[in-house]
Amino acid sequence: MSATILASLCGLFGSEQFSDCTIVFCRAAGDSSYPPGAAGAHRLVVYAGSSYFRANAGWSVQAGGQPSAAGGAITGGSDNWGSSKPVLRVLLDRAEDRPHAEAAIRFMYTGQVDAASAADLLHTRRLAAYLQVEGCPEACEEALRLSATNSNGGALSVQLPEANDDDALKAFVDSLRSACRLQLLQHSGSGGTMGDVSVGDLLGWAFPDVPSVLSDPELKGQVLRLSAAALEAMLSSGQLYTDSEDNVLLLLAEWLQANPQTTPEDRERLCKQVRLCQLSDTYLVHVVQLLDWFPLSTTNWRHLVQYRMELEGPKRSRLAAAAEGVYDCSSPWHRGGPRPQSRWDRGKEYTWAIKREALVAAVTSGPRKGVLLSAFSYGKGAPLANGWEWRPFLKIQPEGDAAGVYLECIRPSALRINASDPLVTVASPGNVRLAVHRWSQDGAREEVFSRRYAHQQVQVEVGWGCNEALPLQQRTAGANPAEPSAAWAAYLRDGEVRGTLVWM
Repeated sequence: MSATILASLCGLFGSEQFSDCTIVFCRAAGDSSYPPGAAGAHRLVVYAGSSYFRANAGWSVQAGGQPSAAGGAITGGSDNWGSSKPVLRVLLDRAEDRPHAEAAIRFMYTGQVDAASAADLLHTRRLAAYLQVEGCPEACEEALRLSATNSNGGALSVQLPEANDDDALKAFVDSLRSACRLQLLQHSGSGGTMGDVSVGDLLGWAFPDVPSVLSDPELKGQVLRLSAAALEAMLSSGQLYTDSEDNVLLLLAEWLQANPQTTPEDRERLCKQVRLCQLSDTYLVHVVQLLDWFPLSTTNWRHLVQYRMELEGPKRSRLAAAAEGVYDCSSPWHRGGPRPQSRWDRGKEYTWAIKREALVAAVTSGPRKGVLLSAFSYGKGAPLANGWEWRPFLKIQPEGDAAGVYLECIRPSALRINASDPLVTVASPGNVRLAVHRWSQDGAREEVFSRRYAHQQVQVEVGWGCNEALPLQQRTAGANPAEPSAAWAAYLRDGEVRGTLVWM
């Protein structure tokens, strides 16, 4: 097509010039919460560029200028737009959607996305997908990726809306975050700012939240590659999301273990960014004092515990005054507020399995006879919540007719806790759901057991669950006694018992 024709086409949407149809933007029929608006359009363009409009191509016109639908279009009604042209109503959720819907339709005329910000691009992408404007969602995504690459995510981090329950948007924001992380890993060595946004805030956005990062080997590996200055900037940022400050301390422990060359000065600066006053009682009382690498003296710890116990008031003020010249009560250790709470991996299935060989070994021998430890599909370790690893395990009951299903709270090795005695305390996995699956004859996955731990407290290094969750098949006369896994036949798939752990 010639450049002259393309240039003429660009300005036609919304114009009455050569217009042979009208697009009306409104809410659901009978909803008058905002007035409808109309724009002149051209059937040749909108039919060619949108399968949504092609599906509504059978328009006709009623006497008196009222349109009707010959082919299932959402047309007609009581509105008379002053012409005999066919009308198509585009139903929108809210008035604010109209400019983004118009931008998506204009793309069919221009081949370009008219959006001023990352938020506008995302809204236009959503409306383009709804209107099935071919090529527009992809153009919006490419523009967002280019913005992420050019700005290291600075603009995106302050403009992108929450994905909420939109899985497609969540996946796309994940891809943007990934692009930003790659840029930040190359350019964030000295902290500071990028554009108008601090490196710490950018890192807090690019790495969605601490528990999701610690539970994902790839994300965790990227954090461990950050420089000390970049990590300090991220820990000091108000944009670092987590489920608890316990996981922030654990993240620092993981980084220090992976970076043994860290100088004592850098280590102390990093430790100063942990908001000790926001730690759970379990971490503050039972963990911090057992960390040889954390620069907190016993006397400072005692003062901090007492300071944390007191609400704002005269006694806390006197405690701060008494510490003047000895402890810095204005530091994040004492004064740091709670971080924003989130788990970006809500709804993600962490798949675990127990192999047939482990079933046999647990029945026949071993120091924990009858106990079956699971392994997660992504490799070593287990997902984390509130500063602890959480791993399902099964236990065959003494009678051998059922197996219990439990969730175990595991001490993370990166903490390097200097104690041989068990930690006599409890911790919460948060709002998490544990399930065991089996498969029907046609291959469909079914749940045979599930339990939701709604912020319940679990004893550290001990499991909590249901004792008789999985009935086991009893050995029949003539069965091979050398095949102890036969009792698990109802749950085995490809030689494994499988299940999921999902944070809600």
